[in-house]
Amino acid sequence: MNFLEESTVRRAGRCAGLYLWYGQDSELYASLVIAVKKNGRVRIESTYSSGSFEKIVRNIPGNIPLLISIDGSNVIHRLVDRSSSENPVSQAFPGSGIKDFFFRKHYAGTDKTIVSLVRKEDIHKLIQSLNDGGLLVCDLKMGPFNIESLTGITAGNDEIAVPFYTLSFKEGIVISFERCLQNSVENNYSVDFDSDSLSSEYLVPLSLCYTFFQSGFEDINDEVLSVQRKELAAKRILSVTVLPFLLLIFVSLAVNFILLMNFDKQSRLLSDSLIEGKQQLVQIDSLRKSLVIKQTVIEARNNRSTKLLTYFSDRIASCVPPGIVLAEMSLYPPKSGNQKKEQFLFSDGIIYITGLAGNTVSLEEFVEKLSSFSWIQSVRIKSYSMEKDGAGSFRLEISVSEDL
Repeated sequence: MNFLEESTVRRAGRCAGLYLWYGQDSELYASLVIAVKKNGRVRIESTYSSGSFEKIVRNIPGNIPLLISIDGSNVIHRLVDRSSSENPVSQAFPGSGIKDFFFRKHYAGTDKTIVSLVRKEDIHKLIQSLNDGGLLVCDLKMGPFNIESLTGITAGNDEIAVPFYTLSFKEGIVISFERCLQNSVENNYSVDFDSDSLSSEYLVPLSLCYTFFQSGFEDINDEVLSVQRKELAAKRILSVTVLPFLLLIFVSLAVNFILLMNFDKQSRLLSDSLIEGKQQLVQIDSLRKSLVIKQTVIEARNNRSTKLLTYFSDRIASCVPPGIVLAEMSLYPPKSGNQKKEQFLFSDGIIYITGLAGNTVSLEEFVEKLSSFSWIQSVRIKSYSMEKDGAGSFRLEISVSEDL
């Protein structure tokens, strides 16, 4: 592992310690501790024990360092003399083919070493089973000897019992052990830990977590474990750096999408308002046109005051329904005359209105409203024709009451 990968794993504030004991008849005894380190203190998050490998695996969180101690009938421990010049493994297991075995050494005082041995085939099979469950192994030990890292429990004790073992201590270090392939009831008891009671069956997995938080993991010249650590480091780097960045991008995209949807909504509202405003402006313009009466009519009709003209225009304009656009209003239109000499004859009591209708319903509504005025005798549609854009062009003739 390079420095970045190693430091990423070592900085983990949460880990899992797992102790596996395999009996002679393939029976399994497993104990699990999930521990966290906060403010320099190690606390137990949860514990679990089971005789089922599948159940114990389901209780281990992914993407946290998993520290294992394997033990049982397939694991052999030997206490050898460290002062000998002979290789400790060869001394403990004469004639063994070392390349076929996975071994660990645990220093038992100043002159002894505990050598543990298991077949590589068993280790690789175990790691593969854990990988199939989505777990990666960070460190692998053998036996219960790592318990000496729990100095708060081992201090002042010459002997400590744990499942399947009785361990002898000297100055806080395991110097010898007695092993029993059948667990004794006396080896299961409660100890005080962090103001709580903890079963002795969890001491070994807890010690694995303690060792990890204190000093990380031990360098092992094993290709399989090296690959496991690299993959674990890659996953943690991904979860610590890449995933938050991707989450930030996703949140940004979500915010942009919400803003875009809101912008689109506001844009549609503005567009509808512009269309409505344009229609209102067209109607206002049509009303203005209807108020533009030829000056010749005003001058010629001295017997009609400007107030009467304003009254007609205002009343007619007030009943224009949506869909009707007035183009021109002619009050008392001229019938004939000499324009050059400014001599005209006018149609008394007649008003002509021209404009556009979106549909015949709007035109009929306009006619009905005009007919409701008491000063109008009749309203006739003089002409109606369809334009190219689908609107109808009309011309109305209004007869004004003579009593007005």
